[in-house]
Amino acid sequence: MAKGKTSDKNTPVPSVPTRASRRKRNVDVESPSLKASAPPKRKRQIAKDQNSNLTITNDNTSCVTKPSHADTDASTSTGSTLSPLDINTHGSNLVFPCSLHPRKSTYQFTCSTPSPRYQASCNSVIQHLFANRMGHGGKFNNLKKSAKSSIVQLVTDMQLYRTASPFDRRVTALEWHPNNPSMLAVGSKGGDIILWNVNELNQDTFVQGKGPGGSIQAMKFWPDDPKCLLTASIDGKIELHDFEGVQNKVFLDTMDLDHWFCGVDVNSQRKVLSAGDNKGNVTLMNTQGKKIWQSRLHKNKVTHVEFSPREDWLLCTASMDQTVQLWDLRMVKDRSSVLKVLPHSKGVNSAYFSPTDGKRLLCTDQHDELRVYGGPSWTLGTTISHPHRAFRHITPIKAQWHPLEDLIIVGRYPDPKFPGYTQGEKRTIDVFDADTGDVKCQLHDPGAPGIISLTKFNHQGDSLACGMGFNILLWNRREFVEEKQEKLMSQFNTHFNTNNDANNTSAPESTDNSGNSGGKTKGSKNTKTKKDKQTRADDAAVKAKIAKTKKK
Repeated sequence: MAKGKTSDKNTPVPSVPTRASRRKRNVDVESPSLKASAPPKRKRQIAKDQNSNLTITNDNTSCVTKPSHADTDASTSTGSTLSPLDINTHGSNLVFPCSLHPRKSTYQFTCSTPSPRYQASCNSVIQHLFANRMGHGGKFNNLKKSAKSSIVQLVTDMQLYRTASPFDRRVTALEWHPNNPSMLAVGSKGGDIILWNVNELNQDTFVQGKGPGGSIQAMKFWPDDPKCLLTASIDGKIELHDFEGVQNKVFLDTMDLDHWFCGVDVNSQRKVLSAGDNKGNVTLMNTQGKKIWQSRLHKNKVTHVEFSPREDWLLCTASMDQTVQLWDLRMVKDRSSVLKVLPHSKGVNSAYFSPTDGKRLLCTDQHDELRVYGGPSWTLGTTISHPHRAFRHITPIKAQWHPLEDLIIVGRYPDPKFPGYTQGEKRTIDVFDADTGDVKCQLHDPGAPGIISLTKFNHQGDSLACGMGFNILLWNRREFVEEKQEKLMSQFNTHFNTNNDANNTSAPESTDNSGNSGGKTKGSKNTKTKKDKQTRADDAAVKAKIAKTKKK
């Protein structure tokens, strides 16, 4: 290819293609007036990018495209205007990425570098968008505060409307059904489980536990079949319970009374489940029951395991070794594989991801501290001082999230040694703002004066279940309480009248049948009468035999 004439020694100008090459390539003749003006005549040092057809000056003023010597026809490379976001700095020179296109031009183009003010405005826009995405910016932040205040008002208006005491030992676990907002699963220290329909009567399912040594430590509804419940218990089993009578499936069994499981969770996206035990081990296996890996990730008992609702590969574990740790499921080999360690001053009862967006982690220690960490770097955002010390004969207190807003729900265990303690302080349910740590409201009912160890909202946020010793407490919005209680009373009266009618109709049948020698006995009363007659007859026969023996 013939080189074109140049107006300056340092500025090449490509030659105009011949008529034959234009016909061959179908290139239109462009007007010479469209040619870009040459840069000012001054001495500059030239730096060439060896990977592209660009000539770049080190005074950061312009860049000029130059025809490649490797081309054999009249067509040359195209210099395209680049976005300032495509600029990468290398030392004192600027390197502009260049893309080649099928149709090429023979004319020069210049590209000026962005000014500092323009770069600053781009950065401010990006920062503004990021702040809004994280919920910390401008009008979006005001809208979020308004929504939170509405949720706080709904929680403040809640009232206790139903209680139940189905167990002979204290409540140890609560879990709402993922699809049915009125179905609650509750586990006890004796291993008993009740599936409780909170809006209906006589529609509950009860599973008898093994008693001492069968305490339910954690449970989750099975994602593939919500009629099944996965539990971790002190009897050393990770077991899947089926409420329709199908035989239970055991995923893990330690076969050791001194080795048991304390936490379990299921990842529906990756089809895996994870369990933590009292030895510090964490086990990952698929939902078919095949073990993927098992490793001792903590120095002491693992009290809680949970998958992130935002990142399906992220696993959180809490332990009595005073740490909360984050793991990448795809890279776990041993304790050194940890992504982040969150140290605490006491053992940790639980660590829950926020259900709203999964960007926060709520940790409850065993004494007087609640911590909120923020992703993606998981730095400490809010620390709340709150009395909830551990005691041997109560279920460990665990703070929970509200499902619709970043509000913290936790039971209070008043401590005379806690700063700010007042005489006669009530055992309330406290609601905190996760952003500021301020108390938004407190729930209390004189009929439930005990320590609230467990709290959990259903997924709609309109019902709050609590565990208080042996009792299950259910809270609902004040405006609906009267209506719900009237419905329950109506169902109770109907059921009571039905039973009375059944008992009254069974009495005449018993009389008729007793008078009829050929009739069959029906009803419980008739059965008892027949048994009594048989017993008297047997006694008479025995007395007769005794009398004959004496005569002889």
